This record gives sequence, structure tokens and C-alpha cells, in this order.
Amino acid sequence: MVCKYCGAEFEDNAPQCPFCHSENTELAERIYKKQVGEVLGKIRNVKEEAKKEERRISRKAVKIFLVSVAVLLAVIALWHIVSEVISVVKINTEKKKEDVYLAELDAYYQKGDYDGLKEYYYGSSDVFTFRAEKYREVVYALGYMYNIRRFETEEPLFPITIYAILEDFNGLYRLTEEKTNDSTVYGNEDVLLGFLAEAEEFLKETLGMTEAGIEAVKEAKLENGSFDSTLQDITDEICNRLGIKEEY
Repeated sequence: MVCKYCGAEFEDNAPQCPFCHSENTELAERIYKKQVGEVLGKIRNVKEEAKKEERRISRKAVKIFLVSVAVLLAVIALWHIVSEVISVVKINTEKKKEDVYLAELDAYYQKGDYDGLKEYYYGSSDVFTFRAEKYREVVYALGYMYNIRRFETEEPLFPITIYAILEDFNGLYRLTEEKTNDSTVYGNEDVLLGFLAEAEEFLKETLGMTEAGIEAVKEAKLENGSFDSTLQDITDEICNRLGIKEEY
């Protein structure tokens, strides 16, 4: 190594010239470059490690995501299965309940115990099924009969009572006409016609009505809750004939 300041020769690795004590700039530069290289190497190593860690975290995140999706799908599938099982159990329970309900209604119906049929029908109001339409027809008709029958022993009769009897008879007649002439076949025709015949007999025996008067009541076109002049005229005629007066 030749000193660029004094021209003396000395060892390449000597930090300074032993004669003029000038700094060995070439050595200093080599040391500097080496140190810079080491720093840059460490920086590259840090970057590589960061990339490796990032890839590791990414793979872990993807794994966690896939596991989460799998768990979510499993929960959804399980929920569907449980829902289906609950639905099937509920349907079967409701079906059994409905079958028991219909069997009880039919038992009353077959015995001709229509009062018991009506009581059980309304007493089991938590069950509704269109399969009970056969019994529903009889229950509705019996409702009109109840309103008519309760006046058989009522004393005394008043004009408003007579009008109510005629109104219920008209309702029973219209129900019977509808149900015995529609396309459904429930086998209730004889039952409904029997109620109608009983009601007609009541009008004849209790109120002394003629066939013509009964036919006039049948033909009245009543609207729900509305007053009908035809029924009022018939009511007035019955009251005059039987000497029935207004209640005071």
C-alpha cells in the first residue's frame, strides 16, 4: 500500500501510514462498504423474514377462514335438520290431535247425539280442520234450532221473541237449502231436513202458522242484522191472532 500523502509503503490492512500517520482511506472505504453491505444484508433478511411471516399469517388466516366457513355450514346444516325434525314432529302431533278430534266428533255424530257434538265442537276450539266440515254443518244448523227450541217453554211470548223465532227459522231454512243442494256430499241432508221439519212443526203448533205463512218466512231475503218488513208483517199477524202484546 502506498500512502497518497507521503509516498511511503505500508501494509494494506494498516489503519494509517506509519510515517505520516495519514488515514488509510482505501481500508476505511472497504470497511465502510463492508459495514453498509452487512446492514443491507440484515435489511434484506428482515424483509425476507417479514415476507415469510406474512405468508405464514396469510396461510393461517385462510385456514381460519376455511375452518370458520366449514363450521358455519355445519351449523346451518344442523339447524336445517333440527328444523325439519321439529316440523315433522309438529305435523305428526297435529295430525294425531286432528284424528282424535275427528274421531270424537264422528262418535257423537253416529250416535245422533248432536247436542254432544255441538258441545265437543266448541269445547275443542284449539283444533281447526277443513275435514270437520261435515260436522260443522250440523253444529251451525243446531245453533238455529237452539234459538227456536228455547222459546218452546218461554212464557209469555212477546213480539220481539216471535220475530227472533222467524228470523232463526229463515236462517235454518237457507242453510239447509244451501247444504242439501251444493256439490259436497257429507250425508247431512237427512239431519238438516229433520231439523227443518222439527222447526216447521214448532211454528205450526206453537204459533199456529199455516203452510203459506211458513213459505213466506222461507222466501224472506234477510241480510245480516237487518230489519225485514215481511217478517215484521208476519210477526204482527201472529201477535194479533194470539193476543200477544208488547212488553212494558
